[in-house]
Amino acid sequence: MDLNTEMQTAYDPDVTLEHTPTWAVGVVCIVFVAVSILVEASLKHLSRYLERTNQKPLQETLHRMREDLMMLGFLSLFLTASRNSLTRICIPQRLTNYMLPCSAEAPPSHGVLMPNRADSDNEAQMCVQGKVPLMSIESIHQLHIFIFVMALVHVFYSCLTMILARLQMRGWGKWEEEYWQQDAIRDSFKMSRQNSFVTDRTQHPWTSKAWFQWIDSFFRQFYRPVKQSDYLTLRLGFVKNHNVGPKFNFLKYMMQTMEEDFKVIVGISASLWVFVIVFMLLNIYGWYTYFWIAFLPLLLLLVVGTKLQHIMTILAIEIANSNTLIGEPIKPRDELFWFSRPHLMLHLIHFILFQNSFELAYFFWLWATYGIDSCFLENRSFVYARVVLGFFSQVLCSYATLPLYALVTQMGTTYKKAMFKPPIEKALQGWHHKAMENRRKRMSGEKADALMVKGRGSLPKSPLGPGSSPSPSPEVPEAFEAELTSAPKRRKLEPR
Repeated sequence: MDLNTEMQTAYDPDVTLEHTPTWAVGVVCIVFVAVSILVEASLKHLSRYLERTNQKPLQETLHRMREDLMMLGFLSLFLTASRNSLTRICIPQRLTNYMLPCSAEAPPSHGVLMPNRADSDNEAQMCVQGKVPLMSIESIHQLHIFIFVMALVHVFYSCLTMILARLQMRGWGKWEEEYWQQDAIRDSFKMSRQNSFVTDRTQHPWTSKAWFQWIDSFFRQFYRPVKQSDYLTLRLGFVKNHNVGPKFNFLKYMMQTMEEDFKVIVGISASLWVFVIVFMLLNIYGWYTYFWIAFLPLLLLLVVGTKLQHIMTILAIEIANSNTLIGEPIKPRDELFWFSRPHLMLHLIHFILFQNSFELAYFFWLWATYGIDSCFLENRSFVYARVVLGFFSQVLCSYATLPLYALVTQMGTTYKKAMFKPPIEKALQGWHHKAMENRRKRMSGEKADALMVKGRGSLPKSPLGPGSSPSPSPEVPEAFEAELTSAPKRRKLEPR
């Protein structure tokens, strides 16, 4: 019994490197260096693979992730280097009774990441009587862990959401294939699908009422948010508006633009860090901020999904109210979106994904650090509701909102050029400006779409369609034609 007591008292938890065996230091250094080299080599090989497979958007996304990891490294270094200085900042003890996240009477909790240990008096001795350190070393360490957990969960959550959204969009491939089945019936096929698009969204007698349009758009995002008639009608409008040629692979184009948008979604901007700080500041006992703020991403997600559905309803009403035949294509334009900025939708989705991943990361970090009986999680009904809301938002965003965003945001005035190589992008910009200038000259006094149909032969052809370029241009390689204008590889049929 005395031997055990002697062994326990012989261990000093505050021992320095002066009295630490060199073999222990060497083992720890080997583990840390090996893990760091392994992670760096894995990222480098992944970057080379993306470069070989010509996946520029995903390569830029990986670069953005490496930048975020570097920032986390600097943040970690700063917290580690300054923790002793922070504990020397003393404040009056009475200030520690304000804005507490837990009740002052609540006993301390301990979880997997924070084992129970005896309190040290060293920190208290740094301050004079009546004052205490601004933060303890233990609280700084816990904050350190939380920041890393939050960043890693956000990256994982964003990747999972993007993967599920791409799987959902791959189901649209059969619609693209069906479009390419028979050239002879393609015109009648387009008209029938567009007729279904208009009928489906305008058949109710209250469709002309603005309030009914918004209510109908709200419920449409839950059941089959994108139908075949929606996809093919918006595809036709994009092809006609940008004059890209009939053999443009619209689905492949959307996949590549969504990969380009992914580098925005996966990052953590300065405004999101501000949100984290505000949340930590307002997480006061009795306010239940962690519960009420869980509704924010869900509400924003529903608003964004409703707006995207409402844009398609507006396009259908415009076709129904036009004086021409049903075959008239829709008119994409930026004015359909909030503040005429389609890209604003992406920033909202970015905030939604970050806020939702932040809530889940915060919950699991509390559980692992303080245990399920912590004062942070004392209201179990709030805890369960918060987790359910988080997973519901994940499913809704992956299978409805994000694919819907990828489709509807193509209805802006300009096309997204991110997947083009730099020389091709430069050539397309010049072609696009010339085409728009010629179109404005020819459209004076007459209807735009009628002139596009009648005068297509005189308008400059897009390099996106095979055989549409009037003469070979050194600025637009021939390989580009096969890159985006190819029909789906499965069951591809040659035009007769």
